[in-house]
Amino acid sequence: MGAVTAVALGLSAGLAQAQSFDWSGFYAGAHLDGAVFSAEASDLTDSFTNDAPGVSELVPTYGITAGYNWLPQGGNFVLGVELDATFGNESERLVRFNAAGTDGLDFQNSWDSVISLRVRAGITNDRILTFVSAGPAFADANFVAKDLDPASGSCSVLVCAEADESLVGLAVGAGMEYAFRDNWIGKLEIVHYAMPTTDAPLLTGGTTPTCAGSEAEECTVFFDSSSTTVRFGVNYKF
Repeated sequence: MGAVTAVALGLSAGLAQAQSFDWSGFYAGAHLDGAVFSAEASDLTDSFTNDAPGVSELVPTYGITAGYNWLPQGGNFVLGVELDATFGNESERLVRFNAAGTDGLDFQNSWDSVISLRVRAGITNDRILTFVSAGPAFADANFVAKDLDPASGSCSVLVCAEADESLVGLAVGAGMEYAFRDNWIGKLEIVHYAMPTTDAPLLTGGTTPTCAGSEAEECTVFFDSSSTTVRFGVNYKF
């Protein structure tokens, strides 16, 4: 009986130690990422984009994070809310339609910034937290698709479609955090940002072509964009 009691006390002490780290409270930090930023331009008749491929590139991104965690009833289930701002989602690609390089399209795509506000839910095991997250995302987006012309890069003289908009989409994520010090926490996370389609009028030499009634959409270029990010971060827990 004494041996059993000793084992039980040892297991109780081990379990208490396993959940000794307190995840509740405010935190803030920074992150560096590798993101696959994708943007695809299309039009209904395919007369302008001309079967051009979607632009999808691996780009470095970076940003800052702040959030709050709490543990309902002091258990190992964590609820939280996190705000992050990310920069660096941008790409450019020339698509040439002939060997001389005089015919083609130039794509320039960017989210100058993307901000997400996500609710998080996770499970702790002492200093390890695994979690999922979801919430709205807001991107300051700029998209350009223009005829390739080595002599001039201005939309004022070229056939061009350009959109500069603030987009509201969705961010979802999943990841793991590890408290390697009492106040310092490392993070590994995958976050996907999805944004709605952006419409841009097709400009000819700086003016919009006359497109009446049912033909109006034929003078519109549609931009679809998204980003999938592998995030490495460090947070300080206050």
